[in-house]
Amino acid sequence: MIYKDDRIVFRARYDDPQAHKHFAKHVLISARPFTCTAEKESESLCSAVIQSNVMHCVRRNKDAPMAVFLIDTTSELSRIIDDELLKGKNFGALPIEIEKHLIRMLEDGEPLEAVDEYLVGTLAMHAKQKKRKANGASVFGDMCKSEGERNMDCRIAEAIRLIEQCESIESDAYDTIPRMLCLSKSRFLHLFKEKVGIDFKNYLLLKKLEKTCRCVIEKGMSITDAAILAGFSSSSHFATACKKYCGISFTDFLKSGS
Repeated sequence: MIYKDDRIVFRARYDDPQAHKHFAKHVLISARPFTCTAEKESESLCSAVIQSNVMHCVRRNKDAPMAVFLIDTTSELSRIIDDELLKGKNFGALPIEIEKHLIRMLEDGEPLEAVDEYLVGTLAMHAKQKKRKANGASVFGDMCKSEGERNMDCRIAEAIRLIEQCESIESDAYDTIPRMLCLSKSRFLHLFKEKVGIDFKNYLLLKKLEKTCRCVIEKGMSITDAAILAGFSSSSHFATACKKYCGISFTDFLKSGS
């Protein structure tokens, strides 16, 4: 399993998840065709790119390795996927040359880190070249560029920074963050949804899940202790959220990363 600021990458080793939607963008690549159902249409393909909050279900080919990417919708990588791959659509596939290269990597048993590096690096390179052709100069920054370095309202960038830096997301964050930024709650919620693309309540849930996973995977904490520290009311609340967000249980998620 690879856990980075803007994405989680793991090999699919779980049983087929139920139909679900979540706040992360989804990229899947398999060495053999799998069935992906999105927006009530099913296709057999070797790669899929799915927009956030789109109902989908994947029936993987259990005889073939599959890499799964969950991508933070507030990240620069998410913007690149919108611009370079989805282009206004909710569902698509990787460019054929990228797909073929990734299939070879999976078939050859290359480490997940190499798969991640190739996909993200290639997308960044294509985006950079496109920007240079359009503007005559590179305007593309690092993949981990923060929201405050992009065309983001400084108050929303500060809200994201506060949430990212805190160890625990308190239950009153929905009310306290707007006050800290000297904005009315209604104005802040509208501005956040406009600039980030998801509502603040769902963003807080996403970050609680992320913080819980980090504590379990990186610090070796128990699921219960990690969930409470991150801001969930209980481990069962976390389990329900994880199932809804990822389509699989956290236990299966951990198995996929083993």
